[in-house]
Amino acid sequence: MLMRVVRGEDGVTVLPVLVVVVIISAIGFGLVGVMNTDITHATIQGAVSRSFFITQAGVQEAVVRLKANPLYRTVAYPGSVSPIAFGSGEFWMWVEDYAEDTVQITIRGRGVSAGRAASSGVRVIALVGPPITFTQARVKPSEKVRGRRLTPQRAAACR
Repeated sequence: MLMRVVRGEDGVTVLPVLVVVVIISAIGFGLVGVMNTDITHATIQGAVSRSFFITQAGVQEAVVRLKANPLYRTVAYPGSVSPIAFGSGEFWMWVEDYAEDTVQITIRGRGVSAGRAASSGVRVIALVGPPITFTQARVKPSEKVRGRRLTPQRAAACR
């Protein structure tokens, strides 16, 4: 067996190994960043979904109260009302007269998921009296509840 003796080449393989380790580490850190972004988006989506369903629960609560008492009203939106707890969130409910035999129900919901909070709102125009029927439902996740008021002419067109 021949042994090759070369002087001055001690540690020559360290440099290529070091380069490979740096490249693999950079790829690993990049993947961790992508996974972190995915997890962040998933928690935000969870909070938005939770706030939407809490808002829908608020609409159902308003319908139940109106079925029990067709004259049920709260202060006009955006007047001060107390939040109603539901699950891991809460909603605010406003029920006000809109036109003859109709009420405007405004609900703002707030859901929390993994420490992130999201709000959504819905504004519904409903005919009051047995049975309650909806003429327009508008759902829009947002920080503020936005929407145009439904005129009696538009309400008739929706029927």
